[in-house]
Amino acid sequence: MTDIWIIDLNGFSSGESDFPSLLSYEEKTRADRFLRPLKKERFVLTRATVRSILSEYLGIFAKEIVFGYGKHGKPEIKNTRRSLYFNLSHSRNIAVLAISGTHRVGVDIEVMDKSLDRIDRIVDYLCSPEERDYYLALPITERPLFAYSLWTANEAFLKGIGSGVQRFASEVFYKFDSDREPCIRLKNNGLSSTWRFRHFTPVPNSVATLALEADKDRIDLCFFRPQLSTSAELFPLTKEEAVEKRTIRSGICYEEI
Repeated sequence: MTDIWIIDLNGFSSGESDFPSLLSYEEKTRADRFLRPLKKERFVLTRATVRSILSEYLGIFAKEIVFGYGKHGKPEIKNTRRSLYFNLSHSRNIAVLAISGTHRVGVDIEVMDKSLDRIDRIVDYLCSPEERDYYLALPITERPLFAYSLWTANEAFLKGIGSGVQRFASEVFYKFDSDREPCIRLKNNGLSSTWRFRHFTPVPNSVATLALEADKDRIDLCFFRPQLSTSAELFPLTKEEAVEKRTIRSGICYEEI
């Protein structure tokens, strides 16, 4: 099972509870380097919240978690024997944390910029001529979703394999079939059978993508702030991949695939 935690950074301040005390010395030092108070606060909130969530899976105190970093900066937990894969992304005031106990995961979120100039640049960078033709034939209102879905899938995959943006390249593409909507696939055929994607909208005007190294897996959306449960929506890459069930428990919304 893969859990996706959606965290609303606007819902509380770093002065709440003991959030700053949960951070390591290195994290506090990084926080102090931010010149803008808002960015510092968001960093502290994100790190403290991630620690709090991960501690529930690991069975240790949040401030006891020791992070290490891979070759390209992907974080990992160093002081536990339990296998736990996780990945974090944030855009403006929303953060998304993906967690799995069985397989690698990557996640990326973007609050969509509706500027056609920026969207056109994304398409020019990532898309083939066939994809550009499809994009240009779309109504203007549908173009941002097309572009950002591809962008976030690409970044989520690179983060999932631990390459990150340092190896940024176009690794995904839209596969077009006459009988259904285009779906995202990997260019590397050797990996396409083991990795799959799920898009979801954590808040209005945003797109996020989960990349997971698993053929089949249940995915739960978990909201750190209950007020987000009415605005989040999960949508499949293909018509066959529909959401099967939604339940509300204790003010937190879970969506199961």
